[in-house]
Amino acid sequence: MHPLQYAANDPNFQGIFFRRNTKPLAGAGGLWQESTKMYNPFKIKSRTKPEMQHLFPVGSMISFSHMEHAKNRLDHQGLQYSFIGFDELTHFEETQFTYLLSRLRSDANNKSYVIATCNPDPDSWVLKWVSWWLDEDGFPDKAKRGAIRYYYVIDDSPVFSSTPEDLIEKYPEQSKVYNPNSGLYVTTPPKTITFIGGTVFDNPILIEKNPNYLAELQSLGEVEKARLLHGNWFARAKGSNYWQRDWLKKLEHPPKQGVWARGWDKASQEPSQLERQPDYTTSVKMCKTPESDYVIVGDYIEDNKDTGDSDVYGKFRKRLGVRDKIIVDQGLHDGEECFVVLPEDPAAAGKVEFREASKKILEAGLIPKKDPAPATKSKLVKFTPFAVACENGLVSIVESSFRDIKSLNDFYKNLESFTGERSTRIRKDDWPDSAATTFNFLSGKKVTKIVRRNQTVSHSRASGVISQYESEAHKHEEPYRMET
Repeated sequence: MHPLQYAANDPNFQGIFFRRNTKPLAGAGGLWQESTKMYNPFKIKSRTKPEMQHLFPVGSMISFSHMEHAKNRLDHQGLQYSFIGFDELTHFEETQFTYLLSRLRSDANNKSYVIATCNPDPDSWVLKWVSWWLDEDGFPDKAKRGAIRYYYVIDDSPVFSSTPEDLIEKYPEQSKVYNPNSGLYVTTPPKTITFIGGTVFDNPILIEKNPNYLAELQSLGEVEKARLLHGNWFARAKGSNYWQRDWLKKLEHPPKQGVWARGWDKASQEPSQLERQPDYTTSVKMCKTPESDYVIVGDYIEDNKDTGDSDVYGKFRKRLGVRDKIIVDQGLHDGEECFVVLPEDPAAAGKVEFREASKKILEAGLIPKKDPAPATKSKLVKFTPFAVACENGLVSIVESSFRDIKSLNDFYKNLESFTGERSTRIRKDDWPDSAATTFNFLSGKKVTKIVRRNQTVSHSRASGVISQYESEAHKHEEPYRMET
């Protein structure tokens, strides 16, 4: 209905609606059927070949099309639209959405715009576009409903602010483009976006005319009901994946004794035209206590983040040189008593890469170690020991050691979305891999509680690393039991 206000009166108006596939587009109750009934009073001429289109008497047109494959976005190269509608945006890829945004240009009287509908999906790329409008539990925040935000797309990820001035100040290079013909800079102001989170209860006429629909939503399973009836974006089925944040015990402070390690899952690509959503380099720091409990901490340095996803610390997409420098800098921050655990690809090139990375770590005075799990093992087999330990209450986390709540929640969501399958452009498995690497390394280490004579304070040592507590003890020549 929305584009009718322009299509009925403006001959230059050109609009288009998309579904990912043709079947839901043309099926019963689909966009084409419903729009035909709605537009008929405007004396339209409709055709289905070569494309589904409604032609209005003034000369305007609204089309209906599919975009099944990512490459189909290029079918619209060179075209211009006054309006674009996406029905169920979570079914599309982000590159399709952002590319079509570049087609918003026309001679119509209205400013070109896009409207998209979507159902909540915790694994969809859409979540990062709408998360500001949600409360901490994943429900639409009524206080923010319809609030306008400003954004730039940087490295294929949106960066938002409440004012355009704030974005221009932070990203001046995005606010202007140099025109070599005129020798002048052209201003490129941020775009605007809003999100209106709604549920079936915002449509009282639908409930009145079709009360069975509400009953059908009410009869869904708990997770689907939370998403489709109440609009929750974070709802997940317990037991549908292999890890739950509720399994972790919460600690206020890191342990004072134990063996420390930070395991890495390495990637080496930056976002590019060929690969817009490459894997991340991530790491998880963990301590194994003398009681054989495990404690997760964040403790990420400032540079341990992605340029295009700068609000989340602990993951980044950089090339080899920058990546290895961040690994070393993070290791120096963790301290020489924290092992740096790296994966090793079984191929010859992987062995060379591991050897070169180890040299850099050794030169920095740190101790590199190899991931004990063979790279030929499946991701699920590698992850299972960590998941079982979490489920049995052996793993704790110091939430305050993460730099902010967004980074902590991203860590949780990444682990909860792990299915055992390889990562995709939407669902990544980088943090599950690095958590499993750290846990598997520490699980093979013995930590012996060492009690000073006539004292109740205990200290520990493993694999020949001398702690500051033990160094103090040696000054007093007090006996220690050690196991390596």
